[in-house]
Parts: sequence; structure tokens; C-alpha cells
Amino acid sequence: MISRRIRVKCGAAICAALVVASGGVTRAHPLSQGRMEWVIHRDKITLWARVALEQVVVQQSLPTDDDGLIKTQSDAYRAHGAYLLKHVFLSVDGKPLEGHVVSIQEPDNKTLVPGEPGKDYVTYEIDYAVASPPGTLELRQNVMNEVEYAPNNPWQATYITGIRQDDGTSRENLLLMNSNALTFECNWKAVAETTPPAPKPAQKNEGPPENLSQPIPEAAPSRTHFIAGVAIGVCIIYLLATLCKKWRRDK
Repeated sequence: MISRRIRVKCGAAICAALVVASGGVTRAHPLSQGRMEWVIHRDKITLWARVALEQVVVQQSLPTDDDGLIKTQSDAYRAHGAYLLKHVFLSVDGKPLEGHVVSIQEPDNKTLVPGEPGKDYVTYEIDYAVASPPGTLELRQNVMNEVEYAPNNPWQATYITGIRQDDGTSRENLLLMNSNALTFECNWKAVAETTPPAPKPAQKNEGPPENLSQPIPEAAPSRTHFIAGVAIGVCIIYLLATLCKKWRRDK
């Protein structure tokens, strides 16, 4: 008969296995979510990016202070803007374009509790100059792809994306991840037919599009990761039960 001590140890090991299998998988793929709105003009393309404060903190590796909080500063937002220029890719008619940060809207709350992403965001305005009215746009990104949450387990950044041609057609609620590209075909002829050309004054900053401030849906848990976690837990439990049975038989 198995001693009480062995039974307690086996039970504790089984509970630990379940915690590892479930809780570990839940945090296995950390996700940073934001929004992007692309506005296409004849002489430039403007990206409005609404970035989670957590993304800035993680990418910049900001330290925790004596109170156990992470306090962000303006230089961190500027550095992350330069980072976005290197990890968000825009091609027009097959040619990559380089952008520059025009403005940064800092969040009202600049303090983050570690492990609690919150709902605070930084808004970036980035312009890409074009020599002629754009034709075909292709968007890609690999934001946070090089930042590891755990060995061989990088962060993932996703953006709910809208693309709008000035005074023309648009596509809304697209999902831009590091594993896909988004394309958009401009139709300036249709714009010219519906809107008679008129001289425009120098463009002024009109502020971010309204869609940029819409709530970001919570990420749905992955069934694949949950099933994998359950399978791992069952295997560990089976192994422990086999070891306990073998110990009992040998005794």
C-alpha cells in the first residue's frame, strides 16, 4: 500500500502539472493589440497608429521603479516611434517607402502596472511622401517579433486596420499581423469623376480618424493552445500515475 507521504507527493505533482499545463499555455503567446488607420492622398500617405502602452514598455525594456510600477517618459515614446519606422513596411507600386514621425500623442496615464496591460495608448502620426498618386499599396509589419517573452516564444503585435483613399473608397476592420500582408488598390479616376478637381489650400493637421479611438476587442483565447495544454497535463498525470504504480508493485 502506498504511504501517505507518497500519495501527498503524487497529488501535489499532479496539481502542479495541471497548473503548468493550463496557466503556462494561457501566457504562452503574449499579444499586443492596437489600431492603424491609413489615409491615402495624392501626394502623401498618412499612417495613424494607436499603440498599446504595454508595447512601448516591453519593446523599450523599461525598468520597474521602487514602487513596483513602470513610469514612461517622452523619450520612450520618441524611441518607439523610430522603432515603428523600421518595423512597419509600406510599398507603393512595388517600391518601399520611408516614413517620418510627424506627431506623437502621449497617453494621459503614463504609469503601467507590470502584468496589467490596461487600456492606455500612444498615438503616432507617420507620413510617407509620394511623387505621384499611388496605385497599389501593400502593408506589412513585424513589430515585437524579435522581443522574446520566453525562449523561442516571441511577442505578437496585431492591428485592426482601416485603409481609406482620400475622398474615395475604403476598407475597414482588417487584421494586420506579422504573418500576413494587406493590399489596397487606389482608383483616382473614380474620385475625379465624383469630385470635380479644385485647388486645395495647404493641408493642415486634421487630427486622427474617428475609427482610431474605437475600442479594441479582447483577444479570444486559442483553442489550439488550450487543447495542447490539456494534452500535456494528461501525459504528465499518466507518467506520474505509472511511476506510483511501479513503486507500489516493486514494494
